[in-house]
Amino acid sequence: MKKILFFTFILCFHTLVFSKNYETETNIINLKYGFQIGDLIVIEDKIISDQKFSKAPKLIIKKDIHLQLTKQTYKIIEDKGKFIFINKIIYQIFQKTNNGHFRLPLHKYTFNNENILMPQKKYWFTKIANSSLNKVLQNSIDQKKPSLLGIKYQFSFLLAFIILLISIILIYKNIDIPFLRRMNGPFAKAHRKIKILIKKKEKDNYVESILILTNSFNKTFGKNINISNLNEFTEKNINYQLIKNEIKIFVEVSSAEIYSSKTYFTKNRFKDIYNFSKLLRTIERKL
Repeated sequence: MKKILFFTFILCFHTLVFSKNYETETNIINLKYGFQIGDLIVIEDKIISDQKFSKAPKLIIKKDIHLQLTKQTYKIIEDKGKFIFINKIIYQIFQKTNNGHFRLPLHKYTFNNENILMPQKKYWFTKIANSSLNKVLQNSIDQKKPSLLGIKYQFSFLLAFIILLISIILIYKNIDIPFLRRMNGPFAKAHRKIKILIKKKEKDNYVESILILTNSFNKTFGKNINISNLNEFTEKNINYQLIKNEIKIFVEVSSAEIYSSKTYFTKNRFKDIYNFSKLLRTIERKL
């Protein structure tokens, strides 16, 4: 019996201390005489404390058949040494009852293992008179309300469209369809041949790749390309102006290799030539 009395005393003392540390206040911001079906009720809860809030108190409410929680936003401010937690809650009315006073749902906040109960307010509900509008509103209550799932479902279509569009672009960049004219240009043909030659990274295959790619430049240009007419080539084919420096390096090095016994063959350079042919093919396909 003594233990029970002792624990009861501790509990009461804790409640008294707790009540001193926190002040609570609840108000209906848009108070009016006679809320109707479909109206919004804006509630503002305040918890005032002497100590700083380490985190925002969490609102716990029971489901109410008359009111639907649509939104809540909070802020924490400091005023004259007091810390004030303000939570703005918006309900929408879905009622079929007759006129009368109704209690708002009980707002309970959990914070630092404590339960803070807010004062309950009442609102006056006025039923809309019998009319065609009233019937529409009444009937809408029984319908399933839109949920966030529907919004996410719409976004999934957008995401699927973006993925499809990216996939088409990637396929267009990498696929080879020889019977399409845009995909069967000089650089596209060169890339297909070099793709086979690079499987064996040998010197002879490398030299043949240089000749194939140089021949593609000549066909695109309509005459033999060299350092002296490089500007003419890029002016005539403006899509290649972005890689003018890369073309210049290729023409200089390949000319030395073709017209002399000198060679710069390495496996890495062979790979660079292959990637360069792939880049030229991509530019060639630009719409």
